[in-house]
Amino acid sequence: MSTLTNTVDKISVKGDEVFIYTYNVAFDDSTTPNQEAYLTTIFSDNIDFSLPQLGDSIIDITQTPTNGGTMVKFDFGAVDIGTSISFAVACTFSAGSKNKDTFINESTLYLNSQPVITKKAKKVTLTLEDFATVKNKNETIDTKENVAKSSFATRANKVAEDKSNETIMPTNNSNNTSKRSIGEFVWNDLNKNGIQDTGEPGVNGTKVELYDSSLMLITSTTTSNNAQGDPGYYLFPDLDKEIYYLKFIPPTGYELTKQVTNSPNGSKPDPTTGFTNQIDLKSNENKSQQNAGLVLS
Repeated sequence: MSTLTNTVDKISVKGDEVFIYTYNVAFDDSTTPNQEAYLTTIFSDNIDFSLPQLGDSIIDITQTPTNGGTMVKFDFGAVDIGTSISFAVACTFSAGSKNKDTFINESTLYLNSQPVITKKAKKVTLTLEDFATVKNKNETIDTKENVAKSSFATRANKVAEDKSNETIMPTNNSNNTSKRSIGEFVWNDLNKNGIQDTGEPGVNGTKVELYDSSLMLITSTTTSNNAQGDPGYYLFPDLDKEIYYLKFIPPTGYELTKQVTNSPNGSKPDPTTGFTNQIDLKSNENKSQQNAGLVLS
């Protein structure tokens, strides 16, 4: 049978309250191969949403007006046994929304045009009093009442269900305290436990992408030798005080290991998407220990 999970994370930044709806669909070994699959979800008319880009996971996206909102259809095409699909939609309440406005979206998965699963995501609630953000005493306050915009990006990834992805970040040895940095280390997780253990070597050639709070790509780098000649390190220096995300893309022959976020030496990113949790970079702060473990694919 197939499974569908539908979760939502809230991000508040620069006067905007953003809700990231993540959809995870898995087609296990009891699914007939090459069935046509698609998912529909309804977004309320008081929500502005940003859809993922088309690619291997989603071959077509259509929108249809419906009672009280818009129904969006995500077409996955023919799916194979063991396929897992994860994608996200960024939503915000439209201008004119009132405090305590709520939204619940309903999603239905179809195989060969027959509904197989219906799920409702967690309800989200607009809280205008949470929107006031003061950067420092010399700057102005942005509120939801005078800032209404929708600027997000989303992601979609298609991986085999038996594969997992993770990421880590490089340590920062910079003496520059006027700016912030994110970085650290990507290693070969020889025992596949998601923890960097003694003797596990670094891996060069891993692409690391840096995203802003709305999941827009800022820049990227590739792991390489540090000043001591040790492999597997990366660094994003001279960053502003902001919320960031990382995405790790392993070199050929590797995939991300299991995710362990509760250990300083653990692999940080989501095993399906390659994205880390949000990284809140504060004044004069250097976020090292953003690490990722790799295993042979």
